[in-house]
Amino acid sequence: MPGNFIGLSDACEETAKDMMDQVFDVVDMLIKGDIDPAKLLEDAEKAYQDVTQLGNCSNIEDFVDAAAEEFVERVKVNNATLCVSDIDGLYTDVMAVATDLKNGDETKLLLDATKLFSALQQSKTDCTPSKVTLKDACEDSAKDMMD
Repeated sequence: MPGNFIGLSDACEETAKDMMDQVFDVVDMLIKGDIDPAKLLEDAEKAYQDVTQLGNCSNIEDFVDAAAEEFVERVKVNNATLCVSDIDGLYTDVMAVATDLKNGDETKLLLDATKLFSALQQSKTDCTPSKVTLKDACEDSAKDMMD
């Protein structure tokens, strides 16, 4: 039985990695400005299939963790270790909020939603790609008008 659990866990991790491959293919097309509609559709379908296979995972957290690790492996982020940890925590926080909504527990929902918001802010800091400057779109438009 333990072997089966490990196999399921490994399958979940492989599914997460496959999904991230599709995501990065799409991002790469967008960055290069070379969008192949057929490839975009193929990648979207594969990513969707990977997400639908989550039901086969014995522990969704394995999937989330593998996707986070794949992300930090491909993208140099401010703090890779904390980024993976943050993403793992976000899953737990989102599930807590979902449970609160399902149970109609408004007091706990407020506390858990506040915790989730704080965790999102921290993950944004830790998971932001290094050497990225976020610009205001209006700033670029204003510069273009002045040229």
